[in-house]
Amino acid sequence: MKLQRDMNLTLIFISHDLSVVKHISHKILVIYLGNFVEMAEKNELFDNHLHPYSKALISAVPVADPKREKEKK
Repeated sequence: MKLQRDMNLTLIFISHDLSVVKHISHKILVIYLGNFVEMAEKNELFDNHLHPYSKALISAVPVADPKREKEKK
């Protein structure tokens, strides 16, 4: 993140871990079976995802609060 800021870099970061992706990204592109299925600003993607694969990835993000984690579907 410091390199991005200090050197005005654009980076491509590939991961299935959307908790990390959300932390370091401004925009997120979801790829499913080799196809681009959704692209959005990070908060928009987490708050209003459109594709079922995006929903699956977001639902896999662990919640730090054990009570809230148990309530997740």
